Amino acid sequence: MEETPGRYLKQMLKQKGLTQHQVARMLGVERSLISQWCTGVRPIPPERALALEQAYGLDAERLCPRVRMLRRLLVDPDA
Repeated sequence: MEETPGRYLKQMLKQKGLTQHQVARMLGVERSLISQWCTGVRPIPPERALALEQAYGLDAERLCPRVRMLRRLLVDPDA
């Protein structure tokens, strides 16, 4: 089964003993949004992926593939 950003998020929350409610509170969003991310209904925005990386040590690039592109642009805007 292919790992999606939502599956990765769900797996990591379980591994770290975090609830969707705790993560939602930290991000200042509704718990239902975290659920939508975990199920793949809605994509995880880059800024939220980076916040999850900073707060919980999750891999932002696995949460949101656009993060890799944004990081490359910041390092080498002419690439």
